[in-house]
Amino acid sequence: MSQKKVIESAGKDVDAAITAGLARLDLPRDDVEVEVLDEGRQGMFGLGARAARVRLKVKSGAERKAEPQPRASSQPQAPSPPPQARVKAPPEKAPQAQPSPERPPEAKAEQREPKQETKREPKQEPPQAPKEEPTTEEEKAQVVKGVVKGLLNAMHFSNAQVKVRRAKPGPNKDEVPPYVVDVSGSGTDILIGTDGEVLDAFQYITRLLVGRRMKGWVHVVVDVQSYKAKRANRLRDLAHRMADQAADTDRAVILQPMPPHERRVVHVALYDDPRVTTESIYEGDRRRVTILPKE
Repeated sequence: MSQKKVIESAGKDVDAAITAGLARLDLPRDDVEVEVLDEGRQGMFGLGARAARVRLKVKSGAERKAEPQPRASSQPQAPSPPPQARVKAPPEKAPQAQPSPERPPEAKAEQREPKQETKREPKQEPPQAPKEEPTTEEEKAQVVKGVVKGLLNAMHFSNAQVKVRRAKPGPNKDEVPPYVVDVSGSGTDILIGTDGEVLDAFQYITRLLVGRRMKGWVHVVVDVQSYKAKRANRLRDLAHRMADQAADTDRAVILQPMPPHERRVVHVALYDDPRVTTESIYEGDRRRVTILPKE
């Protein structure tokens, strides 16, 4: 048997891999033994997909189907001459080569210069101008809004309302106030999650996409149904109570660890308080605000 005894085949699933292998062997399913090497994986959104792989082994005694032979010609063949007619003819002189008849001039020209095919050059598309980076505040705000709207549409929140604004400047003169994105609409509360962890992930993706569009990191704060705004109000109340405690006891008060945007709320809330000053201490996830009484 000329075909391979054992082959491996792949496909989008096990059945497709077996079918492809049988086609290569030109054998029916009953004539092979199948061993599944990898069942494959479909993946999610086209990511992480893996083809299925199988090994096909031809069973002993299985043969490829015989291909149909061409039919014999129905015209009778001329009988071979009798033995006595097969007389070897005496050698003759080789005939002299006769000059070939002159061809018309145009035929010679065609023979000398074969017709050249005209090559069609591929149609070139006009070069597209590169997208300019946004420069004005309005253009930057539109980029942030467009990114958030695109994410919401992909998650089937096309009716959600999106507003973008700049936050008020804080006490640090070197700090650039972030863009604050307010998202509202029916069902968008699912984007908050427990303790805001889903909202943090949504904000992280937004920052990545906005940074890619603006060619650099951009401080963006995303809020959904005023979740962070309500949290900020509670933080302001906490900051004022702790400032009273620090001023009354003349001792520093250290708050719990907070993310950067929440620490900023505390700093801004107590910036104009003449009794206390604030600063952030520690690093990483342990970073927190401490409220110190002024001397």
